[in-house]
Amino acid sequence: MELQYLAPTTELDAVNTMLSSIGELPVNSLSGNVTGDVLMAKSILGRINREIQTRGYFFNTEHEYPLARNTENEFILAYNMVNVDVDPDKYPDISPIVRKRKLYDLKNHTYKFPQYETLLATVLFILKFEDLPEVARNYITIRASRIFQDQTVGSGTLHDFTENDELMAKVAFDNWNLKQTDMNLLDNVDFVVWRRSRWL
Repeated sequence: MELQYLAPTTELDAVNTMLSSIGELPVNSLSGNVTGDVLMAKSILGRINREIQTRGYFFNTEHEYPLARNTENEFILAYNMVNVDVDPDKYPDISPIVRKRKLYDLKNHTYKFPQYETLLATVLFILKFEDLPEVARNYITIRASRIFQDQTVGSGTLHDFTENDELMAKVAFDNWNLKQTDMNLLDNVDFVVWRRSRWL
Protein backbone atom coordinates (compact mmCIF):
# COMPACT_ATOMS: atom_id res chain seq x y z
CA MET A 1 0.00 0.00 0.00
CA GLU A 2 2.80 2.43 0.86
CA LEU A 3 4.48 1.85 -2.51
CA GLN A 4 1.71 3.74 -4.34
CA TYR A 5 2.90 6.97 -2.73
CA LEU A 6 6.35 6.45 -4.27
CA ALA A 7 4.96 6.29 -7.81
CA PRO A 8 4.49 9.38 -10.01
CA THR A 9 1.10 11.09 -9.88
CA THR A 10 -1.44 9.66 -12.30
CA GLU A 11 -4.44 11.44 -13.77
CA LEU A 12 -6.62 9.42 -11.38
CA ASP A 13 -4.49 10.57 -8.43
CA ALA A 14 -4.84 14.18 -9.56
CA VAL A 15 -8.62 13.95 -9.88
CA ASN A 16 -8.87 12.33 -6.44
CA THR A 17 -6.79 15.16 -4.99
CA MET A 18 -9.24 17.60 -6.55
CA LEU A 19 -12.20 15.69 -5.13
CA SER A 20 -10.66 15.65 -1.67
CA SER A 21 -10.28 19.45 -1.82
CA ILE A 22 -14.09 19.71 -1.65
CA GLY A 23 -14.52 16.85 0.81
CA GLU A 24 -15.54 14.21 -1.76
CA LEU A 25 -14.47 10.56 -1.52
CA PRO A 26 -11.90 9.23 -4.01
CA VAL A 27 -12.93 7.16 -7.02
CA ASN A 28 -11.34 4.05 -8.51
CA SER A 29 -11.76 4.96 -12.17
CA LEU A 30 -12.24 7.95 -14.47
CA SER A 31 -14.25 6.00 -17.02
CA GLY A 32 -17.68 4.43 -17.02
CA ASN A 33 -20.53 5.76 -14.90
CA VAL A 34 -18.88 8.64 -13.01
CA THR A 35 -20.37 11.57 -11.13
CA GLY A 36 -20.67 15.14 -12.36
CA ASP A 37 -17.93 16.20 -9.94
CA VAL A 38 -15.54 13.67 -11.46
CA LEU A 39 -16.32 14.85 -14.99
CA MET A 40 -15.86 18.46 -13.95
CA ALA A 41 -12.58 17.72 -12.18
CA LYS A 42 -11.25 15.82 -15.18
CA SER A 43 -12.23 18.66 -17.52
CA ILE A 44 -10.57 21.32 -15.36
CA LEU A 45 -7.42 19.21 -15.00
CA GLY A 46 -7.17 18.89 -18.78
CA ARG A 47 -7.72 22.62 -19.29
CA ILE A 48 -5.09 23.61 -16.73
CA ASN A 49 -2.66 21.08 -18.18
CA ARG A 50 -2.99 22.73 -21.60
CA GLU A 51 -2.90 26.25 -20.15
CA ILE A 52 0.39 25.70 -18.33
CA GLN A 53 2.13 23.74 -21.07
CA THR A 54 1.21 26.34 -23.70
CA ARG A 55 3.65 28.73 -22.00
CA GLY A 56 6.48 26.53 -23.23
CA TYR A 57 9.02 24.79 -21.00
CA PHE A 58 12.19 22.77 -21.27
CA PHE A 59 10.37 19.45 -21.21
CA ASN A 60 7.79 20.12 -23.94
CA THR A 61 9.84 22.12 -26.41
CA GLU A 62 11.95 20.40 -29.08
CA HIS A 63 14.48 22.20 -31.25
CA GLU A 64 15.61 21.31 -34.75
CA TYR A 65 12.53 19.11 -34.96
CA PRO A 66 12.10 17.76 -38.52
CA LEU A 67 8.73 18.41 -40.13
CA ALA A 68 8.05 16.41 -43.29
CA ARG A 69 6.00 17.72 -46.21
CA ASN A 70 3.26 15.53 -47.65
CA THR A 71 2.57 14.78 -51.30
CA GLU A 72 0.39 17.89 -51.60
CA ASN A 73 3.26 20.17 -50.53
CA GLU A 74 1.68 20.80 -47.12
CA PHE A 75 3.04 20.37 -43.62
CA ILE A 76 0.37 18.61 -41.55
CA LEU A 77 0.98 18.85 -37.81
CA ALA A 78 0.38 16.27 -35.10
CA TYR A 79 -2.66 16.97 -32.91
CA ASN A 80 -0.48 17.98 -29.94
CA MET A 81 1.77 20.47 -31.77
CA VAL A 82 0.48 23.87 -30.66
CA ASN A 83 3.25 26.14 -31.84
CA VAL A 84 5.94 25.94 -34.51
CA ASP A 85 8.77 28.46 -34.83
CA VAL A 86 10.97 28.43 -37.93
CA ASP A 87 14.25 30.36 -37.97
CA PRO A 88 13.80 33.27 -40.44
CA ASP A 89 17.55 33.36 -41.07
CA LYS A 90 17.48 29.75 -42.18
CA TYR A 91 14.25 30.09 -44.18
CA PRO A 92 14.07 33.77 -45.26
CA ASP A 93 11.57 33.18 -48.08
CA ILE A 94 8.74 31.88 -45.86
CA SER A 95 6.94 32.93 -42.68
CA PRO A 96 5.03 29.88 -41.39
CA ILE A 97 2.44 29.86 -38.60
CA VAL A 98 0.02 27.20 -37.34
CA ARG A 99 -3.49 27.19 -38.82
CA LYS A 100 -5.97 24.32 -38.95
CA ARG A 101 -3.26 21.87 -37.79
CA LYS A 102 -1.16 22.83 -40.82
CA LEU A 103 1.55 25.34 -41.54
CA TYR A 104 0.39 28.47 -43.31
CA ASP A 105 2.89 30.78 -45.03
CA LEU A 106 2.06 34.39 -44.13
CA LYS A 107 4.64 35.74 -46.54
CA ASN A 108 3.30 33.89 -49.58
CA HIS A 109 -0.33 33.52 -48.43
CA THR A 110 -0.55 29.79 -48.92
CA TYR A 111 -0.53 26.39 -47.22
CA LYS A 112 1.78 25.08 -49.94
CA PHE A 113 5.55 24.80 -49.47
CA PRO A 114 6.85 23.27 -52.72
CA GLN A 115 10.39 24.53 -52.10
CA TYR A 116 10.98 22.50 -48.90
CA GLU A 117 10.61 18.76 -48.34
CA THR A 118 11.61 19.18 -44.69
CA LEU A 119 11.65 22.06 -42.24
CA LEU A 120 13.66 22.13 -39.02
CA ALA A 121 11.64 23.96 -36.39
CA THR A 122 11.22 24.64 -32.69
CA VAL A 123 8.03 22.81 -31.80
CA LEU A 124 5.92 23.22 -28.68
CA PHE A 125 4.04 20.04 -27.72
CA ILE A 126 1.14 19.54 -25.33
CA LEU A 127 1.98 16.30 -23.53
CA LYS A 128 -0.36 13.90 -21.79
CA PHE A 129 -0.53 14.41 -18.04
CA GLU A 130 1.33 11.20 -17.28
CA ASP A 131 4.15 12.11 -19.69
CA LEU A 132 5.01 15.20 -17.65
CA PRO A 133 7.77 15.48 -15.04
CA GLU A 134 6.44 14.96 -11.53
CA VAL A 135 7.07 18.56 -10.47
CA ALA A 136 4.84 19.74 -13.32
CA ARG A 137 2.12 17.22 -12.43
CA ASN A 138 2.15 18.49 -8.86
CA TYR A 139 1.79 22.12 -9.87
CA ILE A 140 -0.98 21.36 -12.37
CA THR A 141 -2.84 19.24 -9.81
CA ILE A 142 -2.73 21.93 -7.12
CA ARG A 143 -3.74 24.74 -9.49
CA ALA A 144 -6.57 22.63 -10.89
CA SER A 145 -7.69 21.76 -7.34
CA ARG A 146 -7.92 25.43 -6.37
CA ILE A 147 -9.97 26.31 -9.45
CA PHE A 148 -12.19 23.23 -9.02
CA GLN A 149 -12.74 24.13 -5.37
CA ASP A 150 -13.60 27.75 -6.23
CA GLN A 151 -16.15 26.65 -8.81
CA THR A 152 -17.85 24.06 -6.64
CA VAL A 153 -17.58 25.13 -2.99
CA GLY A 154 -16.28 28.69 -3.04
CA SER A 155 -14.95 28.64 0.52
CA GLY A 156 -12.71 31.64 1.21
CA THR A 157 -10.79 29.79 3.92
CA LEU A 158 -10.09 26.81 1.69
CA HIS A 159 -9.20 29.12 -1.20
CA ASP A 160 -6.55 30.91 0.85
CA PHE A 161 -4.97 27.60 1.85
CA THR A 162 -4.77 26.13 -1.64
CA GLU A 163 -3.65 29.43 -3.21
CA ASN A 164 -0.63 29.31 -0.92
CA ASP A 165 -0.02 25.69 -1.92
CA GLU A 166 -0.28 26.68 -5.57
CA LEU A 167 2.30 29.43 -5.14
CA MET A 168 4.79 27.05 -3.51
CA ALA A 169 4.21 24.43 -6.21
CA LYS A 170 4.74 27.02 -8.95
CA VAL A 171 8.00 28.19 -7.39
CA ALA A 172 9.23 24.58 -7.20
CA PHE A 173 8.18 23.99 -10.81
CA ASP A 174 9.82 27.18 -12.12
CA ASN A 175 13.03 26.46 -10.19
CA TRP A 176 13.15 22.93 -11.60
CA ASN A 177 12.62 24.17 -15.14
CA LEU A 178 15.31 26.83 -14.74
CA LYS A 179 17.75 24.27 -13.34
CA GLN A 180 17.13 21.91 -16.26
CA THR A 181 17.66 24.76 -18.70
CA ASP A 182 20.91 25.83 -17.03
CA MET A 183 22.22 22.25 -16.92
CA ASN A 184 21.71 21.94 -20.66
CA LEU A 185 22.81 25.45 -21.61
CA LEU A 186 25.71 24.39 -23.80
CA ASP A 187 23.64 21.83 -25.70
CA ASN A 188 20.48 23.92 -25.94
CA VAL A 189 21.45 27.52 -26.63
CA ASP A 190 18.53 27.80 -29.05
CA PHE A 191 16.09 26.95 -26.24
CA VAL A 192 17.44 29.65 -23.93
CA VAL A 193 17.25 32.30 -26.67
CA TRP A 194 13.74 31.18 -27.64
CA ARG A 195 12.53 31.04 -24.01
CA ARG A 196 13.89 34.48 -23.17
CA SER A 197 12.22 35.92 -26.26
CA ARG A 198 8.85 34.73 -24.86
CA TRP A 199 9.48 36.58 -21.57
CA LEU A 200 10.07 39.95 -23.28
